[in-house]
Formats: sequence, structure tokens, C-alpha cells
Amino acid sequence: MKCLLIASESAEVLFHWTDSEFQQNIQEQYGASQEEGQALPAFEDSISTLFAPIIISCSTMVDRLGDSYTSFITENNHIYVLHQFDECLYIAVNGDGEEGEDDLKRKIYVMKKMMEVLFGMVTLSSNLLRKDRSASTLSTSDLLALIIIAQNMYPSNVDLEDTGPEDIDSTSGSGHESFYTPEPSPTDNNSSSSADLTYLEEFPGLIHFICVDRSTGQMIAPSLSITERTTSELGKGPVAQFIKSKVWSLVGTTRHFLRKGHSTVTLRDGDFYFCYFLWFENETGYKLEAGEIPILPDESAPIGMLAWDYYRKLLRYYSKNHQGEVVKCYELLTVHLGVIPTEIILQHCRQLASKLWEPSRNPLL
Repeated sequence: MKCLLIASESAEVLFHWTDSEFQQNIQEQYGASQEEGQALPAFEDSISTLFAPIIISCSTMVDRLGDSYTSFITENNHIYVLHQFDECLYIAVNGDGEEGEDDLKRKIYVMKKMMEVLFGMVTLSSNLLRKDRSASTLSTSDLLALIIIAQNMYPSNVDLEDTGPEDIDSTSGSGHESFYTPEPSPTDNNSSSSADLTYLEEFPGLIHFICVDRSTGQMIAPSLSITERTTSELGKGPVAQFIKSKVWSLVGTTRHFLRKGHSTVTLRDGDFYFCYFLWFENETGYKLEAGEIPILPDESAPIGMLAWDYYRKLLRYYSKNHQGEVVKCYELLTVHLGVIPTEIILQHCRQLASKLWEPSRNPLL
């Protein structure tokens, strides 16, 4: 029960997307008011009628008060999230409980990013489409957006089976950037699936990790397949799906703390122990003093790369105090079994971070 819509200030619907459940709900709602024998109204007319009061009230509040509401919940528990970008109003709706306010907010910002990539820096209205695409260096977020577009145009069987809506921009680069599975040990002559268990053997109790170089948009992580057709280090099907849900939960939790200015998070969740670290290094690999992470206001865009290139701005902010140095930013997320002593878990994290990025600093490799 999902909908995403872009409207002009004059309440004209410029773009809309709905799933089949939302479309059926709208058709039933407006079809019931039709007299017998009359044809159902066009879906575009019905959706315009539904959203017109919301669009007009939002525009009126902006004109009179200079501000407007950003979200609300209806009596039937449908969540509406709104955001105004220039003269365009973006509205995201969820009625099946699968998405919360933060999810819909992220969806709106990602949609805006995709619009910019597809049409340039545009201004949409009923009679105007302005384009201004001056040539510039592609950022990591631009490359990620282009990859998503290409995968959508030419999907592979793996993409169709493995990719879910939560993957897009959830880890802001770990979803569709550079993947790496640790190489098997030279002495392991078993099948490739068991050879990939090397990192589990070296760090007992470690279930999964994600390490991201936010300076280059590269990520290192073990494969995590959720289909029955393929096998990863964590097995296949329900087991991997359970771990995946835990990882995404950790991502959401750490971003909540990162918004509040915390660069280190450790927490216990049932049988699991989660760790998150964000740190800065210079070009030689020397860890720089942590410093303060900016606290983000509640109304700011979600942390990510498609929604908002947060890490690019964070690097720029931190580099002000390190003039003349090349500053790099890294993130490490780990999931351990909760029975492992905390001091061992922290030791694993230090060793893992050093081991994973060490080859990239060797000019001979």
C-alpha cells in the first residue's frame, strides 16, 4: 500500500507511482460513488482528487505562515510524509505498515536525487522544464545513482531475486558500490563456500561485518545471499535473511546516533552484540584525532549518499582542521555473538579494520 507523488504549487500532479494495492484502493474508493452504468473515472483524475486538498493546504500554510507540516497519520493509519523542494511538493505514503516516517523521508530524498540525475537540475511545473547540467566531476552518489538506473534497465536474475527496497541507499554505498569477499586461505582445498569462511575462523564469534571507505565509496563485506539458489558464508535462505535484517537494523540505529554526533556505538540485542565506529585517517593511514561530529537537526535529510551526500560534507567539515592533508573517512559495523567477551570483540574490531584496508595502502598491490 505505497504511493510516491510529485505535485506543483497549483495542485497539478507531475509524477505519481503507486503499487497495485494503493491503486485498487483508490479505484474502489472513487468507483463506489459512481452511478450504475457509468465508467470508472481515470486513475489520474482520482489520484489528483485525493491529493488536491493536501497539496493546497500545504501551499496555503507556506504562503501564510512560512512553514508547513511535514508528516501526518490518518485514521486508517496511513502515513503521509511531505517535503517541499522549490515549487515542487513531494509526497510519500505508506498504508501497510512496512515503512515508517524515516523510510518515507529517505524515499523522497532519493527520488529527488534520481530526478536530478535523469533530468539535470530541474524545475518542474505544468508548463516549464528547465535544464542546467554543467559538466562537473561525478561524485560517488552520482555513480551509485547511475548504477541503479542501469540495473533497473537491464536487471539480472540475481538483481531480481536478491535486491529489496531496503537495499537502496540504506548503507549509502554498501548496497550497490564496490563489493569484496575475503580471499580464501591458500591451504583450504574445500569448496568455495567453505573457503569463504576464513574470516570466521580468524575471528571466532564474528557473524558479519561491513567496512566502508567513505572517501572512495568502496565497501568490504562478506557476501550475504538470501536465496535458496545461492550459498554465502552464512548459509542461505532464512538464516542469511535473519542476519540481513539484523544488519539493516544496526545501520538504522547507528545513523540515529550519528545524527546526534556519536561516532562510536556498542549495544547488545538479545544474542548479538553490535559495534559501530567512524574514524578519520590521513593518507599514510595514521588515525586522526576524532574531534566533534556535527549534530544534525531533525528536519535535515537522512544520512546517506543518494538522499544527501552526508559523508562528502562530513569530510569537508573535518578537513578544515587538517589543511594540507588528505583526510579519509572509514566506517566499520560488526555483528558478534553476545557470549563473546566485550574486550575480545573490541580487539576483533581493531584487527579487522587494520587487516581489511592494509592492501589498499601498499603501492605494490
